[in-house]
Amino acid sequence: MLPFAPSLDTVGFFAATAAEMASLWIRSFGEPSSDSFPRAAHFRIPADDSTALAIHSAAEKLRADGKTVEELDPPEGWHRLTAAARTINAYEGARTHAERYREFGERMGHRLAELIRGGLAMSEGEYQEALACVSEMRGVVAKLLRHTPRSLALQPPGQPR
Repeated sequence: MLPFAPSLDTVGFFAATAAEMASLWIRSFGEPSSDSFPRAAHFRIPADDSTALAIHSAAEKLRADGKTVEELDPPEGWHRLTAAARTINAYEGARTHAERYREFGERMGHRLAELIRGGLAMSEGEYQEALACVSEMRGVVAKLLRHTPRSLALQPPGQPR
């Protein structure tokens, strides 16, 4: 495993479906999560049809289990936050892998090479602005999570709509 953007990277699971994720969770930790919570939020964020259906289905399952699921617009500044995360990812990832890119170029894969080139073209000022946005939004997101401890949210690929 290679880190890409050190300040954003986390180790986590990826699965094609919620059922596969549940199976992976049980195999990894031995039992389903027993975490209990009274309410959740479903953020209205544009997504492709299959992703939107998966989020809607998850919300319906929670409701069927007696949980309150509020449909909310994302907090003000959400699109700036997701753009800032993309900037940080590209900037840090490019600098983390610059030497490898110089050695291998397009052989790293076209999409990765393109991401690194774009990140290397970013200025320190753009990066610092993105870090400031994330710092500013921490309080907004923390306040939201205090009210709604679980959220069903996603960030679709590409630019925010």
